Amino acid sequence: MKKITRYIAMALLCLKFRTNLYTSFIAFSLLTLITVLSANRAQGQEPKQAGGITIGQQVPDFTLNNIINYKTTSADLSDFKGKLLVLAFWSTTCRSTRESMQQMNDMQLAFKDKIQVIAVSDDSPQMIEQAFARDPGLASTTVPIVIGDTALKSMFPNLILPHLTWVYNGKVKAITSIQYLNKDNIISAQKNDHLNWPVKSDVTGFDYKKPFLTGIYSQPNSTKPVYYSQLSPYLPGVAPGYGVEVDSLNKTVRTWIVNFPAYKICLMAFGRFLGLPANQMLWEVQDKSKYVYDEKEQYKDVWNRANSYCYESILPIDISTAERMNRVRLDLNNFLNLNGRLEKRNVDALVLEFSRDKLPISVGGKPKQTLHRSDTTKVLRNSSLSNISWEMNNFVQNPPVLFDKSINPRVDLDLPVESMTDVESIRNALAPYGITLKSAKRDVEFFVLTENFKTQTKN
Repeated sequence: MKKITRYIAMALLCLKFRTNLYTSFIAFSLLTLITVLSANRAQGQEPKQAGGITIGQQVPDFTLNNIINYKTTSADLSDFKGKLLVLAFWSTTCRSTRESMQQMNDMQLAFKDKIQVIAVSDDSPQMIEQAFARDPGLASTTVPIVIGDTALKSMFPNLILPHLTWVYNGKVKAITSIQYLNKDNIISAQKNDHLNWPVKSDVTGFDYKKPFLTGIYSQPNSTKPVYYSQLSPYLPGVAPGYGVEVDSLNKTVRTWIVNFPAYKICLMAFGRFLGLPANQMLWEVQDKSKYVYDEKEQYKDVWNRANSYCYESILPIDISTAERMNRVRLDLNNFLNLNGRLEKRNVDALVLEFSRDKLPISVGGKPKQTLHRSDTTKVLRNSSLSNISWEMNNFVQNPPVLFDKSINPRVDLDLPVESMTDVESIRNALAPYGITLKSAKRDVEFFVLTENFKTQTKN
């Protein structure tokens, strides 16, 4: 069998199914919808949890070695008796985990000796040293860090970082994402024996090259492949991913997408894998919170369980890429009664332009940009000018900011601006550098999601 596979993911799993099953002997343009009702015809893969010590179990007294940022280079678990111990697994290679170090540091400083946060990494000392040299925020942390770890990860297996294990008096109280590390939850963990928090349990052992619906090629009295598409619920503990597989033996092409919100799956179908800026997304829906996550309203793992999905299709090998991706969009709209589309609209926009003779071209050095921070002076050092339009477009209250990236110089700028939504202040800060933000009417591409409010057909 000759099989070509392209993929980006860790695992796949399907729980409940909503499926279109197509008979292979009918012309593709006239595919017949059949609902899969029988579990013996379509079954999902079984999840395999990462295992290890879990909630309520006693942790054996062990020694933490290779600790930096601590009074000693090693410590025993029993040294932390009487205080809440949070083991936070992270990596220097993951941006989100590097950024989480500030949150760990803030909580450690707030609770002082009443808790102990310890960051745990399997990175080598050289990798830690290099990360600290690149990132002043990491270098300033007071949180102890276990480096080159293998022992702790074997006790508390994890795949998706950051991964937090909460231990009190030698017993595991919680296993969570970094979002749960806040003042209220720390106080609750200190006071309560039982915490009603979802358990972060990473999943291993999924064969993502295997179709979600097992036995799909073993239909009775049939030697031909069966084509289908299906949408299934979020898979807790599985990293988001997507991929395409071409199976030359069965002459099929399989598209799979794991653990994404509906609108992101739709954007993928349009080839917009990196999405669109926040101010180029239009929501014609009753409740936007069903489609877009808001960290102020909910924990992300809770939101994902209700609002993220997995998609899969198996179609004829000779289908064009454009038609295959269009099928993803049509299926998503059909399953969820949505109309996701790209539209160009003539709107008020801002055009970012510059004068070559005034622009402060970078003198080089370490790249740095602080446009996303709350600093009263935003800094660009050896960074692309397009960072300004990118950051402004992250705010829905800003009009679309357009910039010709074909000429995208690296610059050194100091901008006395408190907020990237204060357009007039940004204009004034850019003017001395020969950079303008001109108001103009422009045709701008938007992603529009509309709820159709049709009665869903129950399978």
